[in-house]
Amino acid sequence: MKPASSLPLKALWSKLRIKSGLLSLVCLSCSGALLMLGTASAAPITDNAPLLPALVSAGSDHLLKRWDVSGRYVGSLGSPDDTVNALGFLPGSHSDTLVSVSKSGTLALWDVRKPGPALSKSAHPGGALALAMQMNGALIVTGGADQHIRLWNATDVRCLGDVKAHDSAVRALALSRDGSRLVSGGADSNIRFWKVKPNGSGLEYLTTIPAHDAAVTALALSNDDEMAASVSEDGYLKTWHINGGSLQVRVRVSNRAVLCVGYSPDGKILATGDAEGKIKLWNAVTGAPILTFASAGEHSTMTLVWTKDGKVLVSGGDDKNLRYWNTATGQQIAAIAAHDGSVRAIALVP
Repeated sequence: MKPASSLPLKALWSKLRIKSGLLSLVCLSCSGALLMLGTASAAPITDNAPLLPALVSAGSDHLLKRWDVSGRYVGSLGSPDDTVNALGFLPGSHSDTLVSVSKSGTLALWDVRKPGPALSKSAHPGGALALAMQMNGALIVTGGADQHIRLWNATDVRCLGDVKAHDSAVRALALSRDGSRLVSGGADSNIRFWKVKPNGSGLEYLTTIPAHDAAVTALALSNDDEMAASVSEDGYLKTWHINGGSLQVRVRVSNRAVLCVGYSPDGKILATGDAEGKIKLWNAVTGAPILTFASAGEHSTMTLVWTKDGKVLVSGGDDKNLRYWNTATGQQIAAIAAHDGSVRAIALVP
């Protein structure tokens, strides 16, 4: 018998497709992860339903897990030395190289074709918290609890530049697509704008914005790199013009911390996830609310990511699940009990 992950995509989906009503399907994957598709809070899977993206998830159980387009467990990349705080595929690596930063302070590169890290480096004493990468795959940028931002050669994980960037932990980073500009967010409530020096040799300070009344938890750049979105423990979503740093949008998202934010691929919509477990969509220009997703429970939503076509949003959080959402309706497409601890980071396979 062929393993489930090797079945043709059409055959996999034919087993899950329904024409009307609700389907309650519960099965155990080879990892023991519980897969729930079309539960009471989920939309029926139809011929027009968006496909699920292939991805890698990181949990506070110290595991990196791979999932295919049917939501089935493919395998583990191994165990990082501590909880992974941020994760992403290295651009230009043909989806073969994954980059992670962890609570232990380690920066690691993973070859997805075999278990265990290919390269690792102690990057930030006290914990590595944030990660960004140049689109050409040449440069990795990390931020840590030591208040520093460091720039690394992506080939050999050699440190190219080191800047004391904030007066407290560096919690978030966002790098422009051409790799020339960097935005950082700190536990000091500030956002700072930087110019990346040639060959990643360092950062040139540009300006500071006292952006929030509490720690900045996440940042995102619009697809044209003209706007930066920030969220904070103060419960607000704000957007800023990169040139000049003027405020455009200020929205009260939650009475608790907002923990993640992401622009849609067309740059028109912002998604937020908060400590109340809610996921919300906002007009990126006006800040007007668009949609609140069907409840993800009362557990914090720690991470979210859009698919390239903008049709699906994947989230993870303290409920230990990966959840897939239809961005047009706000309905849950699928939920996977993915980890034995919080889902802290998600990386879609490019």
